[in-house]
Amino acid sequence: MTDPEKRSGQTCSGGGSGDVAGLADDRLYRALASTRRRRLLYVLLADPDHDRTVEELAAILTGWEATTGGMATPDDYNDVRIGLRHADLPILADSGLIDFDPETGTVTLEPIPEPVAALVRDAVADRRDQ
Repeated sequence: MTDPEKRSGQTCSGGGSGDVAGLADDRLYRALASTRRRRLLYVLLADPDHDRTVEELAAILTGWEATTGGMATPDDYNDVRIGLRHADLPILADSGLIDFDPETGTVTLEPIPEPVAALVRDAVADRRDQ
């Protein structure tokens, strides 16, 4: 796959090779810029051998977001699910942090360097303390 194909969104796969964007690559910082994406990675890091579905992740993240803003509604769940499928998961896949199969809705954590995993864990833990 060529770089223009990756940037155009023609695929959602992280490549399956564990090709995580390097520390000098803006894709990594873009992927980690969102609280929702950091939380999603945190969930996947908690059980890296367990693939998740978009629906599972949407339910977890909707509940997590509701803890800061009140009771979650079905519309909140749908908004999170749509955001994951069309924005967050493709961004994470483009950075090589996950593999996302849009056909099955399966999300798999790719091998992540420990410094990146530690950053995700620390960032999420720090937000919990606030």
